[in-house]
Amino acid sequence: MFKHSFIDFPKLETKIIDGKRYYITPTGAFYPSITTILSATESEGISQWKKNVGEEEASRISKIMARRGQNLHDICEKYLLNHKNPTFEYMPDVIALFSLIKKSIDRIQKIYAIEQEMYSDLYQIAGRCDVVADYRNNLSIIDFKTSNSDIEYTPEKIQKYFIQCKAYAEMFGERTGIKPKFGVLIIGSLDYGLKTYIDDLSKYSNDLETTIAAYEGKKYA
Repeated sequence: MFKHSFIDFPKLETKIIDGKRYYITPTGAFYPSITTILSATESEGISQWKKNVGEEEASRISKIMARRGQNLHDICEKYLLNHKNPTFEYMPDVIALFSLIKKSIDRIQKIYAIEQEMYSDLYQIAGRCDVVADYRNNLSIIDFKTSNSDIEYTPEKIQKYFIQCKAYAEMFGERTGIKPKFGVLIIGSLDYGLKTYIDDLSKYSNDLETTIAAYEGKKYA
C-alpha cells in the first residue's frame, strides 16, 4: 500500500491553440506545456524514422503508442492510489508493459502528487506531472514512458526527458517552497525491456532555459 501526503494545487484549464497545448493559470495567464515546448524540436532519429516508414505509417504508429501510453498511465495512477485491480479491462499489451515497469514503481515511497497540473510564473510554462514522491528516500519527479524502439534510450532523448523533469521540479518548487532534487525516468518497452534512469536535476537548469528560449525565439532573461 502506497502512502499519500497530497499537496493542494490549483485546478488549471487547458486550451489547444494552433495545435499547441496551453494551461490557463489562476491569474488568467496562458502558459505552454513543457511537452509542447520539447516537441517543437524533433530529433534526427525520429525524423529519419518517419522518412523510413512514411508519414502515414508514422502517424498510425504514433497514435497507437499514444493510446498505449495513456492507458499505461491510467493503470499506474490506479495502482499508486491503491486500487485493488488496476489492470482490470485493459488490453494485454498494456498489462504486459505495467508488469514490466512495476518493479521500479514499487520503489516509490510517500507520494505528494499524481497526474498533477502545475505551472511556473518564473519560466512561464506549465504541465501535468506523472508523480512527485520520495524515491529511494529522495524527493523526486517521476515520469513514466513507453517505447517501441531504441530511439527512446538515446542520450539526446534521455536528456529531453530530464529537462521535462527539471521543469516539473521548478513548478513544484514555486508552489511549495520545496524543490525535488532528482528525476526518475521509468521507461517500458515490450521489445527492449525496462530502463530506469535517475539523475540530479540541478544539472539541467541551463538546458531548460535554453530550450524555452529556443521555443520562444528569444534569449531567456
